[in-house]
Amino acid sequence: MKITIKTTFDFGKLASRTPNLISGFIDKTAIGESKQMKKRISSGNTITGKMDALKASTLETRELRRISGSTPLKATGALLNSIKPIKNSVVAKEY
Repeated sequence: MKITIKTTFDFGKLASRTPNLISGFIDKTAIGESKQMKKRISSGNTITGKMDALKASTLETRELRRISGSTPLKATGALLNSIKPIKNSVVAKEY
């Protein structure tokens, strides 16, 4: 009995292209995650559920500063607008 195995691709080519494939995957993941981060902040959610409600003191401070809204992390929009995918990561304003 004779067994024949044929391949339709070259392992050498796959090995040489793997770093580029991984890099592309990481870049796309960073882009997708930055969009999801913005979406979660806009809706007042975290990865695991809802964010804690703002304390009365925070709401009062926002009122004095004439900032509307009661969504955490979204007072001025500076954090939300700073979230950007750069190379293989996501950067945001330090908070």
